[in-house]
This record gives sequence, C-alpha cells and structure tokens, in this order.
Amino acid sequence: MHGKKTVKADMLTAIVCAALLTLGSVSASAQPSYTLIDLGTAEGVSRAYSINDSGLAAGYWGPTTVQAHAVIWEAGSGMTELGTLGGQYSWAQSINNLGQVTGYSDTPAGATHAYVWSANTGMTDIGTLGGSLSAGFGINDVGQVVGQSGTSGLSLNRAFLWSPESGMLDLGTLGGTFARAQAVNNSAQVAGYSLDAQGQQRAFVWSSGTGMVNLGTLGGWESRAYAINNLGQVAGYALTANTVYHAFLWSPGTGMADLGTLGGAHSQAYGMNDLGMVVGYSQTGTGAGHAFLYSGGTMYDLNDLIPPDSGWELTVGIDINNHGHIVGYGTFNGRERAFLLVPEPATAAIVLMAMALFRRR
Repeated sequence: MHGKKTVKADMLTAIVCAALLTLGSVSASAQPSYTLIDLGTAEGVSRAYSINDSGLAAGYWGPTTVQAHAVIWEAGSGMTELGTLGGQYSWAQSINNLGQVTGYSDTPAGATHAYVWSANTGMTDIGTLGGSLSAGFGINDVGQVVGQSGTSGLSLNRAFLWSPESGMLDLGTLGGTFARAQAVNNSAQVAGYSLDAQGQQRAFVWSSGTGMVNLGTLGGWESRAYAINNLGQVAGYALTANTVYHAFLWSPGTGMADLGTLGGAHSQAYGMNDLGMVVGYSQTGTGAGHAFLYSGGTMYDLNDLIPPDSGWELTVGIDINNHGHIVGYGTFNGRERAFLLVPEPATAAIVLMAMALFRRR
C-alpha cells in the first residue's frame, strides 16, 4: 500500500506541475493578470496576512499599527472588526476554511496572548506555555493553532501546537534556546524556524512522528520557514553562500530549491498554496522592494500584473489561496494599505484546472 500511495503522489505532483508549467508557458507571451481590490480605507493603516479558499481575508486595520484591531474582509460586506482580549489592540495572522482566525491581542493586564476567533464564540484566549506571552501565527482546517510562547516570564522562546482537545504543546527546538512555529497544514505538519545547538537559525518541519526536522539552508548559515501546504511543501527564505537571502521552495524528497529574485540581491517567501504557487517579497534590479508571485518556474513582479495606472506599489505578497487570490500590502498615494489580487479569467482558468487535478488525488 505504501508503494501505491507513493506512485499516486508522484503522479499527482507531475500532473499539477504540468498544469503550472502550462501557466508559465502561456505567460511567456501573455503574463498572468489580476484585478486589484483595495482593502484599506482613506485613513489609517492596514495589512492583510491570510486568505482562505472562500475569499475571506484576515489582517488588521487601525489609525496606527499600535492601535490596530484584527479584521476580516469579505466581498460584499466589507470589513469586520474582531475585537480584542480586553486590551487596546489585536492582529489577525491566519484564517482557515471554516472562517476561524488566529493571531494575538493584549489582555487587560497588558500581556499579549494568542487567540482563536470564530463568528459563534468571538475571541477566545488560548493561553501560554507558562509565561506571560504568546502569539498565534497559523491555523488549519481542523482548528489547530501554531505559534510562539514563553515558558516563563516575558520570553517568547518556544514553538507550540494548540488544539481544543489537548491544549498547548511545546514542540521543542533543534537543540538551541528558541523556536517559532509559523504555519500548520491539515495533517498537523508544522513549519517554522529554530536555533540549533550551534546557535544558527534553521527552518524546520515538525510532525508527531518525526519531531522537528532541520531543512538546511541554501549554502549560508540561516533559514526560516513561513508556509506549508497540504503536500508537505514548505516556503520561506535562506542565506546563500554569497550571504544574501533568497526565497526557497522545499519539497519532500528533493529538498530546498532557490527561487531566485526579481533582479536584485534579496528575496523572501511568505505564503504558498497547494499547487506550489509562492508569494513574497523581492528586491528588483533598481533596489526597490516588490511583491512577487512564483509559478511554473517563473518569478513575476506583481506590479507588472496589475493595471499600470493603478497608483499602487505592491511591496509584499503574504498569502495565496487555492484559487490564486493573493493578499499582502503595499502603498497607495504614499500610505500603507492592504490589497487583494483576483486573477483575470484566463489566469483563473488555468489555476482552476490545476486545482481540479489536485483534488482528484
């Protein structure tokens, strides 16, 4: 049975890759194109950090970042504030396909705690590993949350996996004194980064069967993982032998692949979907910081995929859902704002074809 499952998984990966390569080849003559939706308001600052497959986006909005509240954006109904844990601010970091949200908020006592929010229960404090602080960064469709917490005092030095049934589990480290969990898939595989015994920072994947596994680097001494999909692929960034950060895509069996840049020195990946499409930030040849989409073996500047007269500069792509919708933040008329990119019909059709093949697994 194990051999049959492996063959099936390999065939699935090949089919999905072929569909994405089709997107890349089509784009050689006609690039992907997107409709841009402004998620901000005339006043204040906003950032979008996550989007689910229903198109619900989560992030924050406020007069300033320290006065911001966690919000959900929904087409047709606009922005919904999620409240706080009794303090002054809250940020939303991840939303799952059930509409549950995790992030962090301050409490009446002034501590910062991770939370789970749902439309039925509101915002619920999920506690800490024994210290005063915690923060939630990822939530899967089972309602499991990953993040970072301290075991004592004001530290934030341990990665955790929280579930409604078992509470908060310390995931340990790679041998050092620090670990942070950033994302979790529906199989409870966790991605993040940790210090090793030599004090060097390494991206990891954790599962209950293997514990924390070091993913290595691109030749340098540091790596960080920020996203994991349901195939177990991981995206993040790592130092190269030339001591510059490059975005990477790590896959089981093949390891870590350098995704390159938009012509500049550095790039960083922050989000990915089940098709292996990756979004993040890269320097351009002029040194500007621009949001990117990596798909079908090509890294695209998202600013080239929207109308040239939009007035926007897209700085960072943070997340991408399985329909190819992208959220992140940039500047509009000099003010930082959250954005949503929706694929134009031709681009959306290829993404939907690849997703249909994926779901036949």
